[in-house]
Amino acid sequence: MKRLFLTLLGAALLCGVLLVAPTASAQPANTVRITPDRGEGGLYQVGQTFTLEVELTGPSARLAIFTNDSAGNVHQLFPEPGAVVIRQFQPGTFQLPSATDTMQFTVQGSIGTQQILVFASPTVLDLERLGVIITNALGTGTVVTRGGLIQQAQFLLPAGQVPAINVSSLNIIPTTVPTTGFIRVRTNVPGATVFVNGFLKGVTDTNGLLTVSANVGVKQVAVIGEGFLVGVESVNVLPGTAVEVVITLSPAP
Repeated sequence: MKRLFLTLLGAALLCGVLLVAPTASAQPANTVRITPDRGEGGLYQVGQTFTLEVELTGPSARLAIFTNDSAGNVHQLFPEPGAVVIRQFQPGTFQLPSATDTMQFTVQGSIGTQQILVFASPTVLDLERLGVIITNALGTGTVVTRGGLIQQAQFLLPAGQVPAINVSSLNIIPTTVPTTGFIRVRTNVPGATVFVNGFLKGVTDTNGLLTVSANVGVKQVAVIGEGFLVGVESVNVLPGTAVEVVITLSPAP
């Protein structure tokens, strides 16, 4: 059975949707897709908050959301700890948490790619049972339920019923702020020589472009082209990002 789940998961990750079916003939009553607010595979740091865009079709459904981090730990993300009522959602596109929710989704887990799995079903689902299904399918360890499951929060999955499952992902990056960035120099002269704070960095390509790395902070960029006046501009280099500077050279008299 575990091997079957792993096979299903591998196929699902290729197409984006995973269906867990107790019988081969069963069909899901819902379809569901989720997208993190920074896009599929977006970059996040531990401790940052995020939202999910949910696209739900079919009848109204209850949702359960789990994350699987790069270390193989599965966490219950939704419903939130302490929730007494498991909310039922109408079909459509909406955001979780919504603007009126007091709860937040917070990035946790190990640095690396983290999967987000959302379950939608018109029937009740047992969150603990879903956790076991996930860990068996992913071949991971124990489910962390963020404070434990409330017995009233029942999402029991009856035999023959199939939840729709969508797999998304986000990437958790180190919290250390990079000390370097990039300068993208754009000029009207191909083959022009580029200096940053007096240091030679290279020459522009046939399109007059050159991208160079530089330490964070304000830098002076000079561009020299044969038969042109020297062009100089200041640019503020930001950590881990590329900042563009346009320097148009004028012909020498």
